Amino acid sequence: TMVAVVSVHLCGVALSILLHRENLVRSMLFGYKQGWPGEAVASAKAGWALSLAVLSLIAGWWFFSDNPVD
Repeated sequence: TMVAVVSVHLCGVALSILLHRENLVRSMLFGYKQGWPGEAVASAKAGWALSLAVLSLIAGWWFFSDNPVD
């Protein structure tokens, strides 16, 4: 099932590259994206992003573990 999820993700990335004509892979690897200054993100709010990442990891661990905590 994980192979299917990865395949769908890669197909989505390829479709996005074709439709939007921008290299998402380079942006994901290096963290920079070309664009106009007015389109820039004013604040990344790293604290919220870190919290969401930690919660996602915990939820993923709980969901995929053989013995979830009750």
